Amino acid sequence: MLNCMRRSFWILRGRAAVRRVLHACFKCCLWSTGFGAQRMANLPEARVTAGRPPFTATGVDLMGPLNVKQGRNTVKRHVFFFTCMASRAVHLEIAQPLKASAFIQAFRRFTCRRTTPKFMFSDMALISKGLNAS
Repeated sequence: MLNCMRRSFWILRGRAAVRRVLHACFKCCLWSTGFGAQRMANLPEARVTAGRPPFTATGVDLMGPLNVKQGRNTVKRHVFFFTCMASRAVHLEIAQPLKASAFIQAFRRFTCRRTTPKFMFSDMALISKGLNAS
């Protein structure tokens, strides 16, 4: 831009004037900005450790309620998602009422079918390290 202006005119302190005008121009600011860089936190150790059986580190989440027809009635059911943190495999368990006992029953069915997890993660944080099979 400064070279185009200098073909016809000589402006005192031309660089500063061009910089001031370009800095105030909205379209020039949009065109000169670069792409944003994606910043990502470090993955938990359970996600990157290889050589362990599936569901050694497990995440749990809840979905629902779902309306399910049972005979002529419609009842509400919830689904627990158990996900393997290393391979992202999914295990689904249906819980009938939304109570702590329903989660414990779903967790027992999960551990009978799969293995007892070493680490359990929830939506908020790590639930437990080294769960006992009881």
